[in-house]
Amino acid sequence: MNIDAAEYIGYDHFDCAFIRGKWSNSDHCGSQIFLSKSCHDLDIISWLMSGVRPVKVSSFGSLKYFRPENAPEGSGTRCALDCSIEKDCPHSAVTTYIKRNKWGFYAWESIEHLGGIEATEEEKLASLKTDNPYGRCVWRCDNNVYDHQTVMIAYENGVTASFTLCGGAVPAGRPLRITGTKGELELTAEGEAILRTPDLYAPSGYVTTPLTEEGVDAGGHSGDLLLVEDFVGILKGEAPSISATTLEDSIYSHLIGFDAETALRESRVVEIENI
Repeated sequence: MNIDAAEYIGYDHFDCAFIRGKWSNSDHCGSQIFLSKSCHDLDIISWLMSGVRPVKVSSFGSLKYFRPENAPEGSGTRCALDCSIEKDCPHSAVTTYIKRNKWGFYAWESIEHLGGIEATEEEKLASLKTDNPYGRCVWRCDNNVYDHQTVMIAYENGVTASFTLCGGAVPAGRPLRITGTKGELELTAEGEAILRTPDLYAPSGYVTTPLTEEGVDAGGHSGDLLLVEDFVGILKGEAPSISATTLEDSIYSHLIGFDAETALRESRVVEIENI
């Protein structure tokens, strides 16, 4: 009946990749955020709807918050240089990249000649004060990608799907809820899989069945190697797993992404090409 999915990008990750970093400006990276970040989620939706053609897509969103006019009083151009509120700001480059030691593989690219992640704290601080793009105030960057977006998809069999992307979230997560004619399946932001089915005699009106397997790592990019194993297995002539998808599904996944951007930019519902 309906697929309801979302991606909530953690504030420190969003700061790093989509405000200060390499996917912050569509003129430079060649893509708006829906395709550069949420292509994974779009692939999952297309896999769930495998063999069913998407026919229409619409979208709404904008760069609402991380703009110069929203910069707090006392903020500067660089966290480590001229900001009087840096120590209390959740977007502090000093706190995130040095004190918490997060996202170093992005933040220290410009000082690889000094050892990158292994550079001294003094060298890192000097970098954030001068020419390191990751040292800039999040309200004073050259970012132009949306910080929130909603996409709606209609399929030829009447099923609908919605997807919401939100940057700067606390905490990060990818919840997914599939409502069917006989119950619903939910994947929580914490990685738990739950099946719910109606039960008139249960106090709540339904029965809940946990589906999460013991020992399965549901976080980060833990599924990447499984996808590679699947691909290599197919090349070796082995039967594809349930995770494999068709070329048509992959093409439609791309078309939805491209057409969603057109729909948002032109404020209209876009009909998806029949391949």
